[in-house]
Amino acid sequence: GGMMTSTRGLGGDLMSSESAALYALVSSRKSGQARYVMRFLTPEDKTIERDFDCSVSAAAKVPVQAGEINTQAQGMVAVCTGGGFSFSNVFAVNSAGQIVTARQWMGDALGYFTMQMLRY
Repeated sequence: GGMMTSTRGLGGDLMSSESAALYALVSSRKSGQARYVMRFLTPEDKTIERDFDCSVSAAAKVPVQAGEINTQAQGMVAVCTGGGFSFSNVFAVNSAGQIVTARQWMGDALGYFTMQMLRY
């Protein structure tokens, strides 16, 4: 659906996430609150869970042109906080509810990733 939920083989991996509530708000282009859980693999081969509360809001509409995609998308911002830490994820969602671009925080080791859909 355009939201990154895990990474593998990059070090400091995001092993899994509970992102259904966040995805539902973003893809429906609605403001609200959502819980977001991220699970990371440590160098000691242990999984650490980090729990965040995210505040989702609409931003400006943005043009998205890449590959076969040429559309105006609704910008959506998710500001997530938990455990004394915060980050902001930014999404562009088309009228069908597809996330066509995303800039997401993937953890301390990886930082932010950017995803761009090239075709539907």
